[in-house]
Amino acid sequence: MTRQPLLARRAEALLGTAVSATSPVAGGDTSTSTRLRLADGRNALMKTQPGAPPGSSRPRRGGCAGSPR
Repeated sequence: MTRQPLLARRAEALLGTAVSATSPVAGGDTSTSTRLRLADGRNALMKTQPGAPPGSSRPRRGGCAGSPR
């Protein structure tokens, strides 16, 4: 895992916790998905879509059924 600085800083601002590493997740047609390793050991997923209009998606909390933690 590496750390994408711009993406990590944005995630830290949204989540209120440090991001220690990032890695790309395969798939997606219109968005880019990135796995985040948080400083406390938790994982999170961040989806980004360059050029998306403001407010086109909402942050979600919690896990997806069947997804590894």
